[in-house]
Amino acid sequence: MEIRRKKEKRKVSGKFSFTRKHLAIPYAVFLVVFVIVPLFIVAVYAFSAQDGSGFTFNNFAEAWREQHMFWVLLDSFLFAFLTTVICLLIAYPVALILSNPKFNRTYVTVLLFIVPMWINFMLRTYAMLTIFEVLGIELSYMTGLIGTVYDFLPFMILPIYTTLIGLDKSLPEASADVGATPLRTFFKVTLPLSVPGIISGVLMVFMPTISSFAIVEILGRDIVLFGTKINGMFLTGGVRNVGAAMSLVMLLLVGISVFAANKFAKKGAGVKEIKGGSW
Repeated sequence: MEIRRKKEKRKVSGKFSFTRKHLAIPYAVFLVVFVIVPLFIVAVYAFSAQDGSGFTFNNFAEAWREQHMFWVLLDSFLFAFLTTVICLLIAYPVALILSNPKFNRTYVTVLLFIVPMWINFMLRTYAMLTIFEVLGIELSYMTGLIGTVYDFLPFMILPIYTTLIGLDKSLPEASADVGATPLRTFFKVTLPLSVPGIISGVLMVFMPTISSFAIVEILGRDIVLFGTKINGMFLTGGVRNVGAAMSLVMLLLVGISVFAANKFAKKGAGVKEIKGGSW
């Protein structure tokens, strides 16, 4: 009652009353200035003729006619796929171990894998370059792949770890009670329930890898990704409009991937029903 009276007094007096909704204002301003406005500028460039004559779709056609564009897109998907698979194969066992109560009591071990996310990726990339130079390893496709795995691995570990740490610990016990082996429990209970974390990790690795260019330019050799092409077109002022069109295509691919992943996560996540008291 007292809270209601205070609110009524504020309304009557006409004074400004601060609510939790106002805390979202800084984020909304940031979103408009640094996300919506830049996307609008990119869209204007993408649908504008290079000679300034007006609206056109030619930039998208020009992007597709660009030399070796199909193979660049295919190579980008392959490179991102390899990076994602390697990250997943490393990250899932690590996240599974870190989610164990023995390791989870102190978060020191977890921080060892998460701290690299707080360091600028360019610093990490140049650190990896220094290691390759000290070891006398020549830059190649493989060193570029190692570089992307090294940079994006924490982004795969964190969502999987967060999902595993939040699982109901009684489910494995119930699985053991009905006679399931630990391996069967993992495939029937733990793995299906961790699908949302896996999908989040895959998206956080796969899409940035396709659009990245700095890592492969520093650590790789003869690697041209979709992001490398876009960066090159923006650096060359004459084809900036084509680069903007390619950026919108990349944004569309990201949107489709996120939508499909969310649909898959809703259908794929869950524990299979126990029938007849056994698995």
